[in-house]
Amino acid sequence: MPILTQPLRQMSRFFSPRTLSAHYAFKGASEKFFAFSPEHQIQLVQSDVAGTLVDPYCLAPLNALHNIFARRQFELTHEQITGPMGLKKIDHIKHLLFVELSAKWQQRHGRVPNDKDAEELHDELINKLNASVASFSQLTPHADVAIDFLRRHSIPLALTTGYSRQTATLALSKLDQYVVSTTADEVVNGTRFEMIEANMQKLCLPSSEMKRVVFITDAVSDVESIRKAAKLNGALNVWTFCIGDYCTGIEGITSQKQAASMSADELCERRERAKERLLASKPHAVLKNLSELPHAIVAACQALSENKTPEGTPSLVIETPSDEQHSANDLRL
Repeated sequence: MPILTQPLRQMSRFFSPRTLSAHYAFKGASEKFFAFSPEHQIQLVQSDVAGTLVDPYCLAPLNALHNIFARRQFELTHEQITGPMGLKKIDHIKHLLFVELSAKWQQRHGRVPNDKDAEELHDELINKLNASVASFSQLTPHADVAIDFLRRHSIPLALTTGYSRQTATLALSKLDQYVVSTTADEVVNGTRFEMIEANMQKLCLPSSEMKRVVFITDAVSDVESIRKAAKLNGALNVWTFCIGDYCTGIEGITSQKQAASMSADELCERRERAKERLLASKPHAVLKNLSELPHAIVAACQALSENKTPEGTPSLVIETPSDEQHSANDLRL
């Protein structure tokens, strides 16, 4: 079956209950990856940090943001807090303050919120994040599969994050497999695309090679940022994949214990709603979790071999082993 055959929305498989084994992710994807000529192989993977590689459900910033506003008697919904997730943290604060809470703030304080209010909230947020983020820095489930695949195939991993460098250093305390990283405070406007460009510059990769770069994230705002930048810079773009199972958009989860206590049906339903929101931002595909990244890389290689570009390809279908193939493989292990 060819990889690029049908619209993404037809692939309900993305949120099937079965997860690919590491063995099959390696074996099936490796054979296909090496079949492509070097000019059609992906040469760099760039990733968001919280909610994608570490901190399942992006709990560190979620709880810190909730706490700093709750301390001021402002209650924000999960959707309000997580909508801007991925932005530079001062921009995240300003969105919540100037858009979501402007009317309530004015009613309570007799004036509209201002930049001084935003800076005060931001300082408090950074203090809370720096005190807690390391405790949330465990890898997301199946991230080890993706990282091992990249290492075995000599594909470097670069990181981007809405965190500041100080916070990122703490968040990445248990992750050492990446080659470079860029944080939101190290680029002019704090956008995801700027960080992607900065990492390529650090690796001495020309912008013309962006078509051979994959970016992975759990945040709608990241995809929107990249699409906006692509329009502004002459359609220069990367292959963009969202990771759904542990993303920041899964509503109502504020702790790992809470997630573990949910029934499988309830969690699946919430993941499905999060997937739809991710799909609406128009990435090239939404993956169940990082065990599917090797096959997403193969799909991008296949597209390149057909002279397709990220900006000219609305979506990719990710070919993974069928349940029958997977079951047979499990019996052989």
